[in-house]
Amino acid sequence: MRHGMSIHRISAGQAADERRLYLFLLLVLLAGLSIGMVKVTTPLFALSLGASKAEIGFITGSQPLMMALVSLPIGIAIGSVGARGMFMLGSVLAGAVYFLTPFADSPY
Repeated sequence: MRHGMSIHRISAGQAADERRLYLFLLLVLLAGLSIGMVKVTTPLFALSLGASKAEIGFITGSQPLMMALVSLPIGIAIGSVGARGMFMLGSVLAGAVYFLTPFADSPY
């Protein structure tokens, strides 16, 4: 071994934790990208359906309002059901909404 260099070994548990961390970061990145795309495409889609400026503002402002309203109940549900179950449920519900959105024929 050279002077000043050491061999750093990690256990299998540490490697698994590191892998989970990288997968979680990838998941957060993908979720952030999809939320960003929705923030851009939703108003454009509403405009294509003939929504007024006020309706587009209402649609755009409803997301943070709903997040504020459901944060506490979701936190309580996470405490009882668990984070993984709530994340899976939220992902399925969001996917269903994103899938059904193109079939809308009016902003309502």
